[in-house]
Amino acid sequence: MWSRFLAPMTLAAASYVLAQLPTAQTSAAEASFSPAATIKCAVETLEEAHISRQPLNDELSSKWFQAYFDWLDPRRMYFLQADLAEFRHFEKSLDDAAKQGRFEFPKLVRQRYRRRVKQAATWAEEFLAREQEFTNHEELPLGDPGFATDDNQLRERWRLRIKGELLIEKLHGVPLQEVTDRLRSRYRRIAQQAKDMTDERLCNIYLNALTASYDPRSSYLSPDTVRMFSESVSRYHYSLGMTLERRRGRYLIGSILVPVSNPLLMKQIVGWELTAIRTADGETIDLVELPSDDLIGMTLWADGPLGGNAVVILELLHPVTLERQSLVWPRFES
Repeated sequence: MWSRFLAPMTLAAASYVLAQLPTAQTSAAEASFSPAATIKCAVETLEEAHISRQPLNDELSSKWFQAYFDWLDPRRMYFLQADLAEFRHFEKSLDDAAKQGRFEFPKLVRQRYRRRVKQAATWAEEFLAREQEFTNHEELPLGDPGFATDDNQLRERWRLRIKGELLIEKLHGVPLQEVTDRLRSRYRRIAQQAKDMTDERLCNIYLNALTASYDPRSSYLSPDTVRMFSESVSRYHYSLGMTLERRRGRYLIGSILVPVSNPLLMKQIVGWELTAIRTADGETIDLVELPSDDLIGMTLWADGPLGGNAVVILELLHPVTLERQSLVWPRFES
């Protein structure tokens, strides 16, 4: 079952919300998706069924406001402090808007997010096209630096991020042109994701921010995720036999759920970031800033990018030391 693959983000949460919409809505195209009905249903379910029994009020609205920006920009690479200040007047009214099924605030933020991601992708392209100097002493903050004060500070963060990613791969022995092409593809994908973000995908993010405001281990399961879970009960599928935890936009290995040939290795990779999954023939799923619904869909089925391969290669990055390793790993059939 895919719950063995992504348990902390979904089923292993202390409590979670299922927006129980009519079947016609959960299976219809984006045109028939109703953010208003989804949000109202989720809020009612949270207030009535969440273990905290906490009503959605102004205090939770403020937490929700911050959590929404955290979900969209966990590494503080897109929004400016001025962006949050501009939207601050919504901070204590999200509770009232949600109970009325209003969706204006997340859509307004999405407009700004798309613009910021497009600009960031332009900076990424610029720095990838430059010849890099790796002998200078520079530092890349690993903690939460807070939202940037202006475009210059944000642009500098992107310069250091691109340089750091190039250096890590260079030290791992990857040819510079290969990693440059890989990173260029990554940031074009991320820009396209932002451009293509539908109301349904936006609603998923918005409601996950809400459930996280109630409890960090609570999650909203989108209709698509529920459908994939239901299909996995009866449909042939694969699992990596591990749990992944989403922290600050990264997928970290939480635990190993199945026995492998090297028990010591199992303990050593817990807490490492899973940045990509590759097959022997070169098919790659880049996990950096990949939505969790897409990750599940790409890895679960035999007709996905990983095909029916019984073995894949995990690309791992230590979140503190930035050590890299490639690990041959089995896929488990269910």
